[in-house]
Amino acid sequence: MPCIKPVMNLYGFVWSDSHGNHDGFAMYAYEQDRPRTTPPRHRSSVATVVVLLLGIALAGGGLRYYLGHTSDGERQQLDALKSMVGKVALPAPATPPAKAEPAPPPAPAPVTARPAPSPAEPAPVADEEPLPGLDASDDAVQSALASLLPAKSQTLLSTLLVSDQLLRRFVAFTNNLAAGKLDHKSGPFKSIKGKFGVTPGKAPTMTEAGQSRYNVYVDLITAMDAHGCATLYKHFYPLLSAAFGELGEPGKFHAIFLRALQVLLDTPDLTQAPTLVAADKGLYKFADPKLEALPAAQKQLLRMGWENVSHLKIWLRQFRTAVQ
Repeated sequence: MPCIKPVMNLYGFVWSDSHGNHDGFAMYAYEQDRPRTTPPRHRSSVATVVVLLLGIALAGGGLRYYLGHTSDGERQQLDALKSMVGKVALPAPATPPAKAEPAPPPAPAPVTARPAPSPAEPAPVADEEPLPGLDASDDAVQSALASLLPAKSQTLLSTLLVSDQLLRRFVAFTNNLAAGKLDHKSGPFKSIKGKFGVTPGKAPTMTEAGQSRYNVYVDLITAMDAHGCATLYKHFYPLLSAAFGELGEPGKFHAIFLRALQVLLDTPDLTQAPTLVAADKGLYKFADPKLEALPAAQKQLLRMGWENVSHLKIWLRQFRTAVQ
């Protein structure tokens, strides 16, 4: 009669005789080892190894029983299997790569404001006569200005202009004018005749007689050809520059001269005489705070009357375009 002994396979124990014949049924050691009809789930390599080790560990009792009834060759195979199982190492969990922090954006380059370029000085006029010295230039200046006026206005010019140091006076007057100031004593014109008059009533203004005192000056200047005056300015510019150097002021006179022209052109345009109010010591000031806050040079133009200011600014724009 053949010897029947239990033989373990991957599913549990089966009964086998000494000839290796199986009786066709198996006793499963654990319910979880029972084959399932549902399709297997996909597992990762780590899960597969863990399940395999658990299955081997659960079959340990069966291994002990089997080792007591197996041959030497079968025992050697089981020892080799145990050795291989002991060498199985679980892979270390993958460490997610560290997130690199974005580099800070580069700091913007500092913007350095470039200073506005100074206007170029006038170029010398071609084929011009030699210039006299600064101290001996008065006659040449008066003759050059008179050549730009009609005959009836040439006499008037000599009565309004001072007779000495015309270029030096003009430079000093222009330098103050560029700062919005007025210095009648250093100017090239003689003092204005007549009195300052105010109309009666609750809203006084300058009288027409007070404004007409300036008509002769405005008429004399606007009677000159603007382009001809620009040519004379360029002709005498070396002497004007020398006179400006005597003041010890920084920069170039041409830039100061253009700035003075701009101060005059920035005078507000009015369509009627501004209202005045009484001030200290019998003086008057503008009732409008904006007008009273203007530079002294602009307030002086407004006292000339809005019509005179309008005519003078038209001529100044033409002159500035020609002299730049």
